[in-house]
Amino acid sequence: MQTDAQHKQVCSGCCADSRQALFRELTAAPPPESSWEVGASCNFMIAASRLGLRVGCAGHCGDDVYGDFLRTILAVGAFSS
Repeated sequence: MQTDAQHKQVCSGCCADSRQALFRELTAAPPPESSWEVGASCNFMIAASRLGLRVGCAGHCGDDVYGDFLRTILAVGAFSS
């Protein structure tokens, strides 16, 4: 089995290429917006906070259909706590 360092030596970007290809495939024909969710990481942070842990979040919205969706949801406040 290769270590990460060994893989990086022989990988000429194949993993990045695979991720980019998958991302293109997912954004080419996204599922209906009615099936999208925006709360998974926040739900985790809320649960951790309720257990007494200190939590924080940093993120970004991509320049794609999913980022557009998230910006729209945040702009109209269409989420519940």
